[in-house]
This record gives sequence, C-alpha cells and structure tokens, in this order.
Amino acid sequence: KSGIAVIVEVLRTLKEKNIPHGDIEIAFTICEEIGLLGAKHIDIKKFRSKHGIVLDSSTPARLVLKCPSAAKMEFFVHGLEAHAGLCPEDGISAIEIASRAIAQMRLGRIDDITTANIGIIEGGRATNIIPNLVHVVGEARSHSEEKLDFQVSHMRGCFHDTFSRYEVTLHDGLSADGITYTARLDEKIERTYDRMDVPITSIPARLVTEAVNNLGYSIAPHTSGGGCDANFFNKMGVECVNLGTGMYELHTVNEHLVLDEFYRAAEIVLEAVRLNTVNGG
Repeated sequence: KSGIAVIVEVLRTLKEKNIPHGDIEIAFTICEEIGLLGAKHIDIKKFRSKHGIVLDSSTPARLVLKCPSAAKMEFFVHGLEAHAGLCPEDGISAIEIASRAIAQMRLGRIDDITTANIGIIEGGRATNIIPNLVHVVGEARSHSEEKLDFQVSHMRGCFHDTFSRYEVTLHDGLSADGITYTARLDEKIERTYDRMDVPITSIPARLVTEAVNNLGYSIAPHTSGGGCDANFFNKMGVECVNLGTGMYELHTVNEHLVLDEFYRAAEIVLEAVRLNTVNGG
C-alpha cells in the first residue's frame, strides 16, 4: 500500500506542478505475498520500458540490488486411520511422521545467504482419531543455486527417511500373515522465483543514486533475503531495482510505516523520473 501511495503521489505531483517527464508505465501486481504471482504472469510485451523501480523494501537509505532464488515444497504424508483410544497400534499417525521429519530439519538462517522455513501444517480431524493425512508447506531461499538445491534436497530427505520407517500389520482373520500397511509420501517441489543481481552501474541504480545525491540524502546498495516483483521483471528483461518506502517489522502485528522515510521515498522517485527525462530516458 505504501508503494502504491508513493506512485500515486508522484503522478499527482508531476501533473499538478507540470513537471516535464517522458512516458511512464505503471504496473500494479497482485498476489505478491504468495509467490510474486502477479509479476510472474504479467504480459511484459505490453510494456515498452527497459528499466524501472519497484517499491517493496524497508528503508529508502538502502537500494536492493540482489534478491535470492526461492523454492516451495509441499509434502502430503499419508498414514492410516485408527481409533486413538481403542486401537492406536492399528494406525499410522501422519502427524507423528511429519513432526519427526520436521524436527530433523535445519531451518531458519542456514548461513549468510540461505534460509528455510516450514510455514503451514494442516491435518487431523479429531483427538480420538489417528490422523491419516498431513499437509506440510515449506520454503527455502538462497543467493546460491547450489546451496538452494542442497537445502531443498535436505528437507526432502528428512521426510523420505522418516516416512519409510512406518508400517503396521493388521490381522483380519482372512489372512494368516495379515495385511501390511505402509506410510506414503507425495510431494510437490517448485521454483518460486529466480534470484536477481542488478549491477550498481545499471540505469535504474544510477538514476536512484543520483536522485538521492541531488536531494541530500544517502543510500547504499543492499542484498535482501526476500523476493520481490523485481525478480521476475529482471528475468523478463526489464532491469529493476527495489527501493524502500519506510516499512518495518513486516509480517508481524507490529508492522508500521516511518512517515519521514515514506515521504523521502516519494521524493526520490519523483527526482529519478525527472532525471530520466533530462537524460533522455
């Protein structure tokens, strides 16, 4: 929302003050938080721009030039239902399997450029039923393709090593040996987005840096642990940097906007647009 407000204010100021400017193209994307899906599916052929600014970071004192690649993992653990009070030994708890698998994982900050998380666990219907299905969703991110692949393989391995140890044999009187049931695992692994690495010498980086200098502020290049629409725009050939709007403590109940930095972001974008016109962009 803060980024949208900055865009609207810049456009309004350009019009009200009759500031000369070249063509400006605006993209409002959807579903950013669940995988940058709006940017992923945008029809980039409708745009003529070759560079741009994305407004989706914290402080405008840092210019995000690097963002990681990310992978999403979904695991469906299949167990066997049974009555939890009468015959729990006849069941295979999908929740227990998932819990043991997750407990083996390296999660959180793996190293300086790699992170991993389990964010969703769904399963079970009642306390008196051994749960036969659990759905687990996680992610991994890294600025290194090799480290990302290794982390994904590690998390998958934790599930594979765990579920394969669970089985139960039930005797129904029809077979001397009984019937053996084993746990089962289905998984879906997909690349959410690819990393971006924009040179400090790129057009958008130079425009923002010059704008900041003209306004008397300071800015430094930054490597982010989060993805943004710029990941896809850069991949599609539109070179973009990510500028902050003053938002902090993201994804928490304490998320807030520092107004001085919010206003500064608008000033920087406005000046960058003006400079782009002066430079013939």
